[in-house]
Parts: sequence; C-alpha cells; structure tokens
Amino acid sequence: MPNADETRWERWGAIGGFLYPIGMLLLFFWAGEPPQDATTEQLLQFYQDNEVAVTWGAYVGVTVGGLGLLWFLGSLRSALRRAEGGTGRLSAIAMAAGAGSVILLLGAAGVIVSAAFSAVDPGNVNFQFDLSTHDMVTGAGFGLFVYHLVLAGALVAATSVLSIRTAVFPKWLGWVGTLLALALVIPLVSFFALFVFWAWVVVIAIFLLTGRGIRSAPRGTPPAG
Repeated sequence: MPNADETRWERWGAIGGFLYPIGMLLLFFWAGEPPQDATTEQLLQFYQDNEVAVTWGAYVGVTVGGLGLLWFLGSLRSALRRAEGGTGRLSAIAMAAGAGSVILLLGAAGVIVSAAFSAVDPGNVNFQFDLSTHDMVTGAGFGLFVYHLVLAGALVAATSVLSIRTAVFPKWLGWVGTLLALALVIPLVSFFALFVFWAWVVVIAIFLLTGRGIRSAPRGTPPAG
C-alpha cells in the first residue's frame, strides 16, 4: 500500500489522462487541416490565413496532450507495477510503449507543423513552397502518427492483460482493451480506434482518481479493502 502522500501525487498524475484527449481535440478542431486537392497557391494561402491555428494551435494542442499522457503514464505504471508484483514485465512493457507513443506523437506533430511554419515564416525568402515537398513532409508525419497508434496498442494490451490477470482494473475493461489493442495496430482501422483510445485513457484515469488502481495489492495477495 502506498502512503497518503504517494496516493495524492498518483491521483494528481491521473489527471493527465484528461489533458491528453483535450489536447488532441484542440489539435483536430482548432488547427484544422488543409483543403483536399488544393493547388500550391491555395495551400499556401490556407497556411497564411490560418497561421496561428496551424502553427501555435497545433503546438499547444500536442504539447498539452503529449505531456498529459506522459504524466498519466507515471500513475498508471505505478498501479500496474504494484498489482503485478514479481519482475514487473508487463508494467515495464506498458510504460515503455506509452512513453514511445508519446515520443512518436510529438515527432509526428513536429514534422507536420514544420511544413506550416515554413509556409508562413517571412524569413524564408528563398524557400519555394511546392506540393511535392509538402506531401513528402506531411506523409512522414503521418507515418510517425501511425506508429504512435501501434505503441498505444501495446500500452493498452499490457494494461488489459494485467487487468484480466490481477483485476487491477475491471476485467470487462481488460477484455474491451484487448479488442482495442488489436484495432490500434491495424492500419486504417486504427484511426477509428483512436477515439476509443481517448475514451479508454479517460476511463482508466477515472479509476485511478477513485483509487481503484492505487489501492491494488500485488498479484497473489488478497486485494485491499
């Protein structure tokens, strides 16, 4: 059992689970996306007309979401490690996958936002904005985001297995998470599963805030309370 001070800080960390989807929603609805099949001139005009949203809006959204997810992971890892006991193999996998997912999310955003910064930076007097370069850069960011979802799937999978084995979280959530983990690693399907992943993070955060995972005993011992 953690002491009162540790419990308080773990619960504060769980709040990051709410910041993650909030940041992602800011990214999607504030930053927006360029028009489809736009010409070079139309694309450049879009970035110039929406300069704040596509640069600083995206930066703020991903920063809030990414750091919120990382903070949440710290509390989740503590709950999983305490419930698992032993060598902590699955809780280590969950933390590593979650941290890697955050890194890839920030990397994807950095690559994509760089295209917008290049388009609106008045200092780029010799920069020639063209569709081919733009598509290559944003495509690289898209690829990083896909692997962000793959590692998110590994995070969900490890947490789900431990939920089923130890009841650190409800077993029904473990079975739902197993299906979600599979969906997150399948291209195209993963983009629909993304929204379910946001909800999954919020649900886990709620359990952590209410002390479900924080009060969990190591596997093989009777649960507290």
